[in-house]
Amino acid sequence: MRFNFPFFILFLLLALYGVLFESDEEAAFSNYRLWESLGFIVAYILQVTTCVHKKLIVVVAVLVIGMAGYLVIEVLEYKKRPRRQN
Repeated sequence: MRFNFPFFILFLLLALYGVLFESDEEAAFSNYRLWESLGFIVAYILQVTTCVHKKLIVVVAVLVIGMAGYLVIEVLEYKKRPRRQN
């Protein structure tokens, strides 16, 4: 059985959406699909108009912004969690 990495990441992302927006899951998953579709549109437009070097710059920039956003979410969720007192 072959391990398919992109699907694994997709399942983790969907699980994160389910945990973060447990009170309004339908809107959260709709928002996810909206941004996913926008990403496909941008990739299609960039496919014809730009060279590979510029595409890599755009992909790395989006990756860095996404990682920074994930870090901010983790810190905010950590601060929201009730503290255990001994």
